[in-house]
Amino acid sequence: MPSRKPRVALTLPDDLNALLDQVADYQGTPKTKLITEILLECKPVLQQMLSAYKLIQENKEGTADIIKNFGAQAVADASSKTTALAQDVASLGVKSD
Repeated sequence: MPSRKPRVALTLPDDLNALLDQVADYQGTPKTKLITEILLECKPVLQQMLSAYKLIQENKEGTADIIKNFGAQAVADASSKTTALAQDVASLGVKSD
């Protein structure tokens, strides 16, 4: 049965397409699944961006503080994801640089 989920056509730069192909090959997964997983990982950041845009639209005077808070949250999220990735790599017994 075909999926009823929305489909999106993407035009990718050649280098990004090749990179996605290679990662998908190593993972043994379809490229579309890889792209979906990457986008799902980005979903919290996109939700934060949307919230920031809405706040800026409602409160023009507080724009600098809204952007500062968004940036601080983005850095904190990236840091925690990097830590989790490093722990995952360490658990595989792979040395990172």
